Amino acid sequence: MSAVYNDICIPNPSSSMSTDASMTGWGAIWNDLSTGGLFSEEESLEHINNLELKAVLFGLKSFSYKMQNEHILVLSDNTTAVQCINKFGTCRSRVLDKTTQDIWDCSIQNNIWLSATHIPGKLNVEADEESRKMEIHTEWKLNENFFQEICYFLKFSPDIDLFASRLNTQLPKFISYRPDPQCLAVNAFLFSWKNYKFYCFPPFAVISRILQKIVQDSAKGIIVVPEWPTQPWYSWLPEVTVKSTLLPPRKNLLYLPSQPDLIHPLHKNLSLRACLVDGALLR
Repeated sequence: MSAVYNDICIPNPSSSMSTDASMTGWGAIWNDLSTGGLFSEEESLEHINNLELKAVLFGLKSFSYKMQNEHILVLSDNTTAVQCINKFGTCRSRVLDKTTQDIWDCSIQNNIWLSATHIPGKLNVEADEESRKMEIHTEWKLNENFFQEICYFLKFSPDIDLFASRLNTQLPKFISYRPDPQCLAVNAFLFSWKNYKFYCFPPFAVISRILQKIVQDSAKGIIVVPEWPTQPWYSWLPEVTVKSTLLPPRKNLLYLPSQPDLIHPLHKNLSLRACLVDGALLR
């Protein structure tokens, strides 16, 4: 009786993703897309080898919605990460093996095949820059206790955070500024908000645009903004506001998830107004 078999034929990689990690953050570059972020306080205490693997995992999760059905070549300047990926794990470390399995689980779910190769650190410039960015101005988070208080006071339960990251989101479902490993989607301005019960604590520079979007989509939700009466957008905020409450300055009003002990530089003077808004009021 003769044996019948087929060789497994894996096509050449169709694209590459370069990744890197520092002790503070991670970065990933794929085609013309780039992303990255900070590690949490707990993650930053992990061994650099595991952080390098997490950079691959986070990059893969961030771009997987566009990577499906591809063979991706991972470029990493960490030889341990390369070996773990190519060997589907390691028996030398349970932590590294678990992160590697998470990488392959994500790949299987999206029908992605991975290969990994080493790239000298001096050539891994873009991913390295992403991993070392400290753009904390968009990472400040409203203290969870105050978030719960404003939801109770405004009698509104949001189901999605529109401007967040995996570290500062208040809700399980969120839309991020840029590709993020846990986001539902990227760039909230590209979607209709009409069917969402949203919460947002956005960058101050886009508040005017957000108020326009709320009216355009007849959307309803909670927005947290600085109490700055001299700003142009402040004068027409009341026109879409159903109810609001003021959060006076205090040291623990905001915090940085990656560095919880860091105090916001404006904590002595920054008051925040939480508003339940309804764009239909101006329709």
